[in-house]
Amino acid sequence: MFPIAPMMAHSLVPLLESNRQEQDKLLRIVHSLALTLQQVAGKSTIPPELNGFIDALQTEKQDALMDQLNDLSTRQDEPGSAREFRDLTGLSWDAVHSTIGVWKNWPSKNKRCFIRSVLVERALRDWTDR
Repeated sequence: MFPIAPMMAHSLVPLLESNRQEQDKLLRIVHSLALTLQQVAGKSTIPPELNGFIDALQTEKQDALMDQLNDLSTRQDEPGSAREFRDLTGLSWDAVHSTIGVWKNWPSKNKRCFIRSVLVERALRDWTDR
């Protein structure tokens, strides 16, 4: 291994965190604009995909998914919990097994970021699948 590689990887951490924060800001801006459009034009006049995107970023929806994932992480050894975790998140099996084991140790901030990503990805997938 090159001795410079760990230093490079370590220097990428702030950049990756900065990108995640920028993405989060951008999502909040787009969400705010979409909500304003929905309030002005009416929910029935905008595309259902946009309504799906708006719904994906609602705090209640995020809280509900966090509660489900928290519960599943405490029951990770029970049959079916990994499958349900996978169904809720859309992760690969490898990612499910590595995530479900450490989920309870993640800070709430990281969980929220992950959940927002899952819900937005699901909404965007629904949008592009139509």
